[in-house]
This record gives sequence, C-alpha cells and structure tokens, in this order.
Amino acid sequence: AAIVEYYLVIPIFILIFLTFFIRYYYLKTSTQLRRIESIARSPLYSHISLSLLCLSTIRALKIEERVTQDYHFYQNQHANAWYHHFSSVVWFYTRLNFISTSLATSGLIIALISLYAFRIHQLIGFIIPVLILVHASFSYLVKYSTDVEILMVSADRIFKYCNLRLENASSSKLLCPLSNFT
Repeated sequence: AAIVEYYLVIPIFILIFLTFFIRYYYLKTSTQLRRIESIARSPLYSHISLSLLCLSTIRALKIEERVTQDYHFYQNQHANAWYHHFSSVVWFYTRLNFISTSLATSGLIIALISLYAFRIHQLIGFIIPVLILVHASFSYLVKYSTDVEILMVSADRIFKYCNLRLENASSSKLLCPLSNFT
C-alpha cells in the first residue's frame, strides 16, 4: 500500500517506533511482574504441601483456623501478583490494537483523500484489503514475538547457570564428626 500511496510511509514509521517503544516497556515490566508472581507462588505451594504432610498434627492441635487463614493470606498475595501481571498483558494488547487500528485508519484516510484529490478509484480497492491484512497480522506478530522473548528468559537463565564457575573443593572445609562422637 505504501508503494501506491507514499504518504502512508509517515504514519507507518511513527507507529512502528511507537510499537517498539511500548514493546520494550512491556517486556521490562512483564519480566519483573512474572518474577514477583513466581515469588508469591512459592510460599503458597509450600504451605499447601506442608499442610497436607502435617494434617494429623494440625487436627491434633486444633489449629485448622490458623492454617486456613495463612492459606488465604498466601493466596491473596499470589492473586494480587497474578492480577498485576494479567493487567499488564491486557494493557499491552490494548495498546497494540490501538496502534494497528490507527495504522489502518490513517491508511484509509489517506486513500480517501487521494480518491477525492486525484480520482483514483482503483486505489481504494487495493488499499482496503491490504490494510485489513496488516491490521490482523501486525498485532499477531508483535504479540507472539513478545511472548517468545518472554519465554526465552528461562532459557537464558539456564545458559547463565551453565557458565557459572565451579567453587574449589579445598576452599570449603568439610565438617566431619569427631572420632569419639557417639
């Protein structure tokens, strides 16, 4: 569409710049929110497993109410962190849809202006399907490229852990029990 109507290049560059800025901001925020969510998830899973292991002790001491309150506290912390992560995803997708709709709208406006100014009717028939295709594929590509980059954080961590230097065995002193220890 930009080949036929070269005025489309201006909004395309502006919206691509805006998309990469929002994507960069979202990646930083989403990574931190996922870490917070995983930190909040750990005590919840630990509490559930400990409660199941110590169920007879909990019942014997009659502290079911306290254990339930602790569970609700950990569940609320995890739900709070998950809600923030989910809100950031919705924020990002809303911005992407706005940008792709702005791109399609600006292309349509430029096509209509050129229709009335230059009387080129074939241009409308060419630009509208291209803008619909760009609108659909733009959001899809940016969403999934962002998701892939977020998921690559765990692979990046694995490579970092593989390249850690090993500690010297002689630097750590092993504590052995005394020979007369019974």
